Order: sequence, then structure tokens, then C-alpha cells
Amino acid sequence: MSVQVSREELLSLRQVLGDAGQELARTLRDADALRAGAARCRRAAQAVSEGLERLARLSRELAADAERMVLTSRGYEDAEQETHHAFRAVGARLVTPHQLPGSPVPRGSVLQRAERWASNPVPYSMSGWRDGWRTDCSGYVSMAWGLDRSYTTVDLPTVSHPIGKEDLQAGDILLNRAPGGAGHVVLFDRWADASHTAYVGYEQSPGGTKHRVIPYPYFSGHGPFLPYRKG
Repeated sequence: MSVQVSREELLSLRQVLGDAGQELARTLRDADALRAGAARCRRAAQAVSEGLERLARLSRELAADAERMVLTSRGYEDAEQETHHAFRAVGARLVTPHQLPGSPVPRGSVLQRAERWASNPVPYSMSGWRDGWRTDCSGYVSMAWGLDRSYTTVDLPTVSHPIGKEDLQAGDILLNRAPGGAGHVVLFDRWADASHTAYVGYEQSPGGTKHRVIPYPYFSGHGPFLPYRKG
């Protein structure tokens, strides 16, 4: 028995087969694209993994560096503290012990007396007393100078006289003569630099007794300061 297929059916079948072939081709192209995309994803994942590993190594190295820096900083702080204590222990003896004008008290003794409070800081108070001396700035200088009483920033000039900046020596003072809390006085120890823009001074101020570097003549915003010498 023979099967007769019309021309129209053949054309239709050809069309179907053609469409199927095109769809298959597209599917194969999509599969190739998916395989290429998967390969790119794998390469990207590998790069991310390697980057994370490098980042972890870098983090560990930074943590180790930070720990070394902390240990080094602590070593510097310990050394600085030891040097500071050593200076306090011998600093007064490094000053030439000649006499303050008009006074039997040598300059070295003035700094030694100042160091008594600086080595064990005395709390600041304009109404407090320590060993018979008022515990404010002028009371501290009165104690260091060995005066007969606790003077104020107003009347310290009655037992001293003005001098020039370049004449400053250990045991002199930088004085703001304003009354009450507006005034202040610092005991000069030595210059902190060759250009004489800062000095090391003793002072009694809020926070207690201090022995520190101070910009000449004093920190800004505290009024005018002039150098004076006892006598």
C-alpha cells in the first residue's frame, strides 16, 4: 500500500523541521554561552577567594605591626617616665648654686623647695594651705623663695624687681600682676630651646603642682607676663 503525501504537507513538514533545527541551534548557542558564563563565574570566584586570602594575610600582618607599635610605644613611655623621674631627682642640683640678689637662699635651694611640691603634686586651692603656705601660684612661689609669708600676684613685685627676658635664670619668675584668679606666676627653671621660645617652669595651677615646658612668656589667653627676680 502506498502513502501519498501532498506537496502542501511536504512543505509544512519542511517548515516544521526547519523551525526545529533553528531552535536546536539557538539552544546549542545558549548552552555554549552558559558554559562560558559558568567558566567566567568560576574564574571570578577563584579570584575572589585569592583576594580574600591576601586580605586575611594583610590583616594578620597589620595586627602584628600594631602590636609591635604598641609594645614600642609602651617602651618609649616607660623610658620617658624614668627619665622624667631621674631629672626630678637630680635637676635641682644641676643649677649653679649662686645667691639670689638680696637673699641668702641659693638658686639651687629655690628649685629644691619647688621640687618638694612637684614630686608629689599638691592640689591647687586659693584658700588651701600646705606646711604654712597657701596652695595657689603665688603661695607656691613664696614657699620656693623662702619669703616671710604667702604673697599674692599683686604684691610679689614688692619683694622683686623686673629683669629682661635674656637675663632670666633659674629661680626667677614670670608674673602676671593681675589680682585674684586673673593673675598668675611661674617659677623659671631653664630654657627649653636655644631660640628661647619656650622654657621649663614650676607652677601651681588647677590640677596641682606642675613641672613642664611652657611657651614664653606663657600660654595664650592668660594675659601679659613679665620676668622678675627676687630682691
